Amino acid sequence: MGSDWKSSVTRVHSYDKDQKIDNSTLGTVTTSFKQEEKDISLELTDSSSYLVELAAKEDRTPLIEKCL
Repeated sequence: MGSDWKSSVTRVHSYDKDQKIDNSTLGTVTTSFKQEEKDISLELTDSSSYLVELAAKEDRTPLIEKCL
């Protein structure tokens, strides 16, 4: 995530609400978001006695991009 994430978020914050996010920024944010979902499930598994997995097995990229 790191600096790419920070610069992408900074760019997105400067957009108007009706402005479309450019593909480069969208790609960085989407990839980081998917990794964060995985990290959260690993943290929950590690801190509990349960196996926590993402229910969605298909590629969520189009859905995440649509939400953004």
